[in-house]
Amino acid sequence: MFGCQTFGIKPDVMVLSKQLSSSYQPIAAILINDLVYQGIADQSHTIGTLGHGFTGSGHPVATAVALENIKIIQDEELVWHAARMGEILRDGLQRFADHPLVGEIRGVGLIAAVELVADKETKAPFETGGRLGRYLSARAQDLGMISRAMGDAVAFCPPLISKEEDIQAILKCFEESLDATWQWFQAGQVK
Repeated sequence: MFGCQTFGIKPDVMVLSKQLSSSYQPIAAILINDLVYQGIADQSHTIGTLGHGFTGSGHPVATAVALENIKIIQDEELVWHAARMGEILRDGLQRFADHPLVGEIRGVGLIAAVELVADKETKAPFETGGRLGRYLSARAQDLGMISRAMGDAVAFCPPLISKEEDIQAILKCFEESLDATWQWFQAGQVK
């Protein structure tokens, strides 16, 4: 359910927000372990209550939305589903591993990225950082797919409810966008 579980990390504090309600309703939460809680509780006895909060804190509608959203995620096994669709996405992206612009393909769950590089052997970045990533993302958007260019890494974050045919459509769109970007690159538009 959480990245810390995926990577075996035991955090002292977790800050949660849009994942609680899938962004349908504004809500956030701070989760603390017993060590942090005890420190706050002990000091509250010494110096008084830790007074914090906001006017909208603990809002019953936002809380109800979050609880229902979490129930849906669990009932529909969306974490498992996202992991399965993520494998399909990453496996599909691997077919681009030999492309001259692709330096690295990475991801976990249903989040992935393809790093575009100037030199495949050394994985050296482009002098004009981010230009190629933005160009590719714009071509993808022209084809109906929204991606996120983070410098020259193109990120994929499809919805948890994506089906295999959606993943195949993403891969086809990426292929066409990558081909268009390669043609643009070969025309000498990027250094």
